[in-house]
Amino acid sequence: LLAERYIQNECKKYIIIRMSDLFGTNQNKGIDKLINDALTKSIIFCPKDITSKFYPIYIDDSSQIIFNLIFNEDKLNTIWFVNGPKGYSYSDIIEEVMKLTRRKIKIIYISRKLLFSIMNVLKILPFKIGIVPDQIKRLYCNKEYGAVRYHFTDIETYIRIKLKIKI
Repeated sequence: LLAERYIQNECKKYIIIRMSDLFGTNQNKGIDKLINDALTKSIIFCPKDITSKFYPIYIDDSSQIIFNLIFNEDKLNTIWFVNGPKGYSYSDIIEEVMKLTRRKIKIIYISRKLLFSIMNVLKILPFKIGIVPDQIKRLYCNKEYGAVRYHFTDIETYIRIKLKIKI
């Protein structure tokens, strides 16, 4: 937020874009990793007690929105949330994969207290284990999102597309 205030105060023309989580990136990170894990694994660890859902957006949809914002003069000096239309929890996405694949996946919930303990240990470890402390903090922060005015590729459609590719 400090960077946003700086931009607002120091720049004559700006557009601040707050991106939501992306899926469809062909990287095994974030939402794509969760979907890939749900498609291939029978046990998935899932954070517990997250009060705020996240609104992921398909990467191609986000690119189109950002292009439209940047090249539209009446959008200058504004803040935009670029997010998908529907809120999900981690377990919502796993359950969607189970529904579409007719597979049973065991979800093992990890408490907030345990995850924050792990976060504190990670801060002092001299090596990486695939997650950084900041990621755990961000899991539990309130997610902001904006109203959606476009038609998007939703997670259900994306999972169906991945399943057709896999078969």
